[in-house]
Amino acid sequence: MANEISEALETRVVGVVQSMFRLPPSVANSTLRMGDVPGWDSLGHMRLVNELENVFGITFPTYMLTEITDVPGIARAIGSLGGS
Repeated sequence: MANEISEALETRVVGVVQSMFRLPPSVANSTLRMGDVPGWDSLGHMRLVNELENVFGITFPTYMLTEITDVPGIARAIGSLGGS
């Protein structure tokens, strides 16, 4: 069951990343990480964090900001924070 939740979360996170950075579906996948696409730099990362917090109804603790630099890491963090 945990894998299903993780896969579902990853899919949702990919959707947010795709929307934020206006990526074509052929590029948007669960292996994306900061620096892989134009705009996902330090400023883009903070914008993404804000959007993820809004979409999932969570607040990332400051210490997590350096840990959530790829789709799987973001999904794990959201899951650990009880995001929905």
